Amino acid sequence: MTDIQHQDLAAGRWFALSLAEQLGNVGSEVSRAIKWTSRRPELARGALERALELIDLMLDDPRHRQSAPPQSSVPGSTPSSTMRSSPGTRSKSVSNVSRQAP
Repeated sequence: MTDIQHQDLAAGRWFALSLAEQLGNVGSEVSRAIKWTSRRPELARGALERALELIDLMLDDPRHRQSAPPQSSVPGSTPSSTMRSSPGTRSKSVSNVSRQAP
């Protein structure tokens, strides 16, 4: 996987695409890989390599980088105990979900 298949995207056009467009391009290559796996494995491998190349470009996109949440320094605390829901949102647990009888 040394040759860049998406020269125009790697040259900077990729970073102008929205996250949805980037994910759509990756999904298309993955779909091609799945489609050709049993019929033409060499085409499937090429599509998979292109998908991995696009994923590498996504990882290089500075718009998708965020800092990790700060870790609590309180002894005995767990990361889940320090996480809070956004205002106006409510997290659902399995016990909160009502089950309907068939």
